[in-house]
Amino acid sequence: MRKLLLLVVPIAVIALFMGSRSAARAEDTFWGQVFAQQMFGQRYAEAAAMLVAPSALEVAPDGSLALTDRAGNSTAVPAAQLPFKVSEPPAEPRFPGRTMMAIGPSTGGISDFPMVTLYVSFDGGEGHIEGVVR
Repeated sequence: MRKLLLLVVPIAVIALFMGSRSAARAEDTFWGQVFAQQMFGQRYAEAAAMLVAPSALEVAPDGSLALTDRAGNSTAVPAAQLPFKVSEPPAEPRFPGRTMMAIGPSTGGISDFPMVTLYVSFDGGEGHIEGVVR
């Protein structure tokens, strides 16, 4: 019986640990979806509240959006180019997490602005702007 317990207990601990990691990933996926909905709906105050410094976003008086990534780099996105929309998985493997793009209007099928890609991740429910690429 003792040998059985010595075998079963470590397996149970590993299973419990793996289950909690899966739950944490699911929670981070959930928060990523909520953030994406806030950004698409242009509810920037709510989206900003989900971020942990130095990551930040702030709306300027002219309606443009200033994004600050995890490294402290800042990028401005013109109001006419908003909102951000969820896109496919990251094209840049150096940035983990969810990918969103601000494309803006187009003329004759050609975008009027250079596309801005926002990479955002969640870890333990804390949001981070991993990078912004223009």
